[in-house]
Amino acid sequence: MPVLMAAGSYAVDPGPSGGGWRSWAELAEGEAEARGYYAPVEGVRDGPVGRMLCAPGDVTGPAKRCALYGPDLPRSRPHPDLALVPLHPDTGELWPVPPGVRAVPLHAEIWRHLAFHDERPAVRAGHRLRAELARDDPQPPHRGYWPWVDHQLIRDLLARMPAVRRPGVRAAYDLLRRGYDHG
Repeated sequence: MPVLMAAGSYAVDPGPSGGGWRSWAELAEGEAEARGYYAPVEGVRDGPVGRMLCAPGDVTGPAKRCALYGPDLPRSRPHPDLALVPLHPDTGELWPVPPGVRAVPLHAEIWRHLAFHDERPAVRAGHRLRAELARDDPQPPHRGYWPWVDHQLIRDLLARMPAVRRPGVRAAYDLLRRGYDHG
C-alpha cells in the first residue's frame, strides 16, 4: 500500500478521540450533527478534537526496511528489518527468516499475489479446482460459511452520512439497527 502522507507533512483529525462515550440521549440538540452523526447511534466519543496525524516515517528513531521472504524468492541482501512471510495454509507456521529479522505474517494467497503478481483473485471458488489450475499450491481448507459482514461498521458509516436523512436510506439504517442490535 502506498504511503498516504509525504514525509514532513501532517493532518489534523477533526473528529473526537480518546475520552469517554456519551449516549445519544445525553446529547444536546445539534451536538450529534456537529460531531458528524446524522442518525441515532449507541454512543458518541466525548474526547477532544484536533488530534495530530503525521507521516509514518516521521515517527520511527531510523527508517525500517521491509522485503518479501518465502518460497521461490531469493533472500535480499542486506537482510531487511521486517520480512513479509506466508503462513503455511495447512499448519499455520511462519516461513523462517534470518536471525534479527522480524517476520510479519500474511495469508498465503495474499503473500503469493504480492510476490508473483498473481492475477487470480485471493478468494477461491467454492469448489475444488482442476489439478492443472490449482498448480502446485494446496487448496485452503473449506470453512463452510459465507464471508462475515460487520453490520455495526455499516451502521456507523450510514449514521455519519447526511444521506441517512432520506427516507430510503434511513429505512435501511433502521432495519440494520433493529435486526442486529444485541444490547
